[in-house]
Amino acid sequence: MEKLHQDIKQMVDHVTIPDEKLHSTVQNALLKATKKEKQTHIKKHHIIAAIASIFVMAFGVLLFQSYEEIASGDHSKKSILFQNGDEGLQRMVMEGKVQDLSLEVEDQGIKVLLKEGYIDNSKMAVSIQIIPDSTITFPEHTSLTYEWLLDGEPIGPPGSERIPTEELISNGYIYIDIYTNFPPTANLEFHISKINEVEGNWSFQFQLSKNEEFIVESNFEVKQDAFGNSLQIIRAELTPSELNLVTNVNLFLDEAVSGFQDYKLAIVGVGSDGERYIPSQVMSTFYDTPRVDGKQGFYRNMKLPRGVNVYSYLIVPYIITYQGEKVTSAYGEGYNYDHYSVPFAEDEIIGAENPIKVEKIKQESDRTVVTYEMDLGVPEFPYIHNRDTEEMTYPISYRSDGSTIEVSYPKIETTKGLEFFMYIKTYQKFPGLQTEINLN
Repeated sequence: MEKLHQDIKQMVDHVTIPDEKLHSTVQNALLKATKKEKQTHIKKHHIIAAIASIFVMAFGVLLFQSYEEIASGDHSKKSILFQNGDEGLQRMVMEGKVQDLSLEVEDQGIKVLLKEGYIDNSKMAVSIQIIPDSTITFPEHTSLTYEWLLDGEPIGPPGSERIPTEELISNGYIYIDIYTNFPPTANLEFHISKINEVEGNWSFQFQLSKNEEFIVESNFEVKQDAFGNSLQIIRAELTPSELNLVTNVNLFLDEAVSGFQDYKLAIVGVGSDGERYIPSQVMSTFYDTPRVDGKQGFYRNMKLPRGVNVYSYLIVPYIITYQGEKVTSAYGEGYNYDHYSVPFAEDEIIGAENPIKVEKIKQESDRTVVTYEMDLGVPEFPYIHNRDTEEMTYPISYRSDGSTIEVSYPKIETTKGLEFFMYIKTYQKFPGLQTEINLN
């Protein structure tokens, strides 16, 4: 819930949301509710049209190790930034770049703890926890009224947050500010003046040292293919925890006879050993009709967590068309997407039009590796679905030897309820626009 709360805050502030986690939350909930061979993908742009003209979703490159493997260390188990943060903050915790604060102030029977802090040129993140006196009853959501100061001067106007109380007390909360003009050593003050209806003085003074790495590049060549499609990387900014890309893509779109179309931009982290880390994708739905005439422009400003420490990225634009039926749910208007599912076993064939053959399944100490025989026109791979728990496991990296693709997933315990899962979809590909950038 904390991650979802933080994702929604980022949507309002930056119009950027991790798509994979939000998408999987909706889909898994629908799986549990319906137990059907179809899933619902909500047209989220209908829901937040009042917030932004376009709903942009981004999810970060996943850490290569499984969550359980990473969280085995005592420090990460105690770290709110690790437990509730995105993949970029998790990596900062693991690499020791997050500073321990261990500050607490008690007033009016309410104790406020500042646990950790992190600053670079893309964000400030501070973890907060509240411990109320047993005699104080909190509502379902807790409101905080606060102010931040840098060197005695306010960082913007006073702010407020409305946070699920159970999360704030049990798991902690991550405050993120996209203010970026921090000096190498930031002298910070954090003043909370009101918690729900209780006025008090919960004030903190502390220093945070900024992680200085900051790579900015804007001298990229515009890619254009023989059909007039083009991809322009306007600007790239890289900090230890985040990659920020500004892109402008113009595409001549094939008209879909049926189905629901999405634009996707895959951002694949390229490791020096040949490992490619499954992409951060940016997706924005089209209008009510899937039929789009002529050229369509897609200008995007994407903030992507850096879950792996790579400096090269492969950028792949494409159009995806899903098949299914239109539905209405509590979330808004959407589609039930048709999908393929086959047993989690070797020699299975997934799909019909562009079949994927499962060549080999190998269990390693920290991952499950599946070898597929498939066309790698776009970096999309089957999910692994547990029918008993309705959990979906997503791929985290891949490598290719030319004829087969080895795809790594977090470690999966083999049970009878496992199956390969993939939506029925077709792609309009633009191979002439694929671009690799190096920010070293």
